[in-house]
Amino acid sequence: MNQSAAKTAEGSASSHPRNIPHPNSNLEEAHEFRQQGEAFQLQGDCAAAARMLEQALRLNPLCVGTWVSLSEVLFQNGEITPSLDCLKQALQLHPGDIRARLLLGNYQKQLGEQESAVGNYRYVLEHEPHNVAAAVNLASVLREQGQAPAAVTLLRGVIGRGSISPHILFNFANTLVDLGEFSEARQYYRTALATHPQPAKVFFNLASITRFSSEDRESLQQMQNHVAARLTTNDDQIYYHFALGKAHDDLEEFSTAFQHYQQANSLVVAAFDPEDHQRQVEGWMNCWSARFLHARQDWGHEAASPIFIVGMPRSGTTLVERLLAAHPEIHPLGERPELRLLIDQYEQSLGCDSGDLAAVGRLTQADVHQLAENYLRDVRLPAGTSHFTDKMPANFLWIGWIALCFPHARIIHCRRDPRDVCLSCYFQHFNAKIPYAYNLHHLVKYIRSYEQLMSHWGAVLPEKILDVQYENLVEAPDAETRRMLAFLGLSEGNESDFQPVQGGTVRTASAWQARQPIYKTSRQRWLKYRDHAGPLLEEFGCDAEQPVQSTR
Repeated sequence: MNQSAAKTAEGSASSHPRNIPHPNSNLEEAHEFRQQGEAFQLQGDCAAAARMLEQALRLNPLCVGTWVSLSEVLFQNGEITPSLDCLKQALQLHPGDIRARLLLGNYQKQLGEQESAVGNYRYVLEHEPHNVAAAVNLASVLREQGQAPAAVTLLRGVIGRGSISPHILFNFANTLVDLGEFSEARQYYRTALATHPQPAKVFFNLASITRFSSEDRESLQQMQNHVAARLTTNDDQIYYHFALGKAHDDLEEFSTAFQHYQQANSLVVAAFDPEDHQRQVEGWMNCWSARFLHARQDWGHEAASPIFIVGMPRSGTTLVERLLAAHPEIHPLGERPELRLLIDQYEQSLGCDSGDLAAVGRLTQADVHQLAENYLRDVRLPAGTSHFTDKMPANFLWIGWIALCFPHARIIHCRRDPRDVCLSCYFQHFNAKIPYAYNLHHLVKYIRSYEQLMSHWGAVLPEKILDVQYENLVEAPDAETRRMLAFLGLSEGNESDFQPVQGGTVRTASAWQARQPIYKTSRQRWLKYRDHAGPLLEEFGCDAEQPVQSTR
């Protein structure tokens, strides 16, 4: 798919899409064909709809609405370029057409062209301030860009004007969660739950920000009954069981909780081959040798501003970022996908598959410098700050690339008892984005591969990586924060600065936990489930009561 295609939709057109002939003056017949086409569109028959709408345009090619309808049909059918050509024609005829502008914004939103989408949504709202679709979609894009306060303002205005569809209420609650407004978010989740077509998803999100107690049993049972009666898809079942697993874990009914978590995970379709992954890891270790890195140690960018926080999911990366963000010179940027995307783009430019070691061997100094420049391109540091954090946990896979691109950057590696990591991942629904997390055997093997790779990075890049143990961090956060700041070459500041930052936007699978005070109860949490997962977790080869640390 051409990711820049939507940006050309307002440009000039040299010919009509699909070779539609010269106009005919029979406007009444054209209108009838348009009506038939839009009726077929409502029925989901894209092919018939396209035929009728094309016939309408043969008779009247100056009808903006028909061009827009045909664009919708073609986009719905996956014909992206012809769809954009139709929209281009509509905007040539009437550049201010609200429906066309809104549709173009929607296309750009789906194609990842966020800034262009924002421009079109704002155009619509300037001319129709109460346009609900433009406000809701603009709020969605702003939320993706980390501008949750602006998104909340937009959605609060929409709801205040009486637009209280369950979808809008659900999206509003999600955005409130980003800002840590959990009490208000719970109210809107509960309201949306009654009429939302996918109540299991609402129930899941509500459960993720609720600490259930014995006083909640009656309301929990009511919600469970309401959702259970409306389970229609596999996804519904997954959300339903993950939500109940969380609720029963809160109630310390661990056997019931594990049964629900087990059921939820068994329903997720996620492809992961642990043996293939292990082969990849061994290939990376052979490729990214100390000799290879030393020979290219001066290739990278001079910037020392990035601080990479890496580790397994649920290992404390969010807590580390929150602690570091209290320092006046450090700006938190959360989980940035840019590094992996840029590596993928470089590999694709060479015709290589993702992770192909041949691409590494063909790297030039110019390639490395350009990749670093592209990574830094969209970073905007507030005045007075000199560093930013990137806490994408899976960047531990790409530490070789980091070392080449940013030889002066530092990496903080978050470690945690792998048994707690294993179960914590198993109890979290990552929407199949982390495919190894839905099978305990796969989790154990993945963690073993991760430990092996981190031992390699520690051996070949000993000065660049600082290990931070989660259990030590929650026990003595001040001391560990001082140790991290010393590693980063930053002054310690005041002792009062060592409290995790609470404000701002947090978008992570554990958004609720990320807002809680530092607590120690998550240590050795796995012991509560030893009767259910104990035999598997014993694969880590240690005494049950002893904490496990990585081999590094």
